[in-house]
Amino acid sequence: MREVAIGDGESIKLKGSTMTLFHFEQEFDEDMMAKLSDLAPLIQNADNLGQRLEAGDFGALKGFKSMTILRYAWAMNKTANKNIQSFKPWLEKHQDTINPFDADVLEPIVKELTKGCFRGSGVDAKISPQGEQPDGRTQSSNDDNQ
Repeated sequence: MREVAIGDGESIKLKGSTMTLFHFEQEFDEDMMAKLSDLAPLIQNADNLGQRLEAGDFGALKGFKSMTILRYAWAMNKTANKNIQSFKPWLEKHQDTINPFDADVLEPIVKELTKGCFRGSGVDAKISPQGEQPDGRTQSSNDDNQ
């Protein structure tokens, strides 16, 4: 969990976990993983995103969809504090303070998302050959119709 300053002395707590996936799907009626591709450019540049944006390199935001990052922030805030209201009132409450293009806001959101929601997979995940398990065993199919 991390606390993110969003402006004017205001901050929000973010916690990425499997509950975040649940909150996202329940609120937006779509799978969070389906929206992950919207963040691919940010995740690939997460380590130096703030520096790049401060230097005026906005190429790091190519393909970036601001509403997606706000939805992720809401879902992680909801995970950290179950009393958070639904997305629209939450966004209305923070509309003058949260800026999804501010590197000091964007970078910790992306980092908590990848650290908390995708533990063990991350951006460096290795994909094993088909059917091979991490311990070397081979997985057989559960499909009896083969």
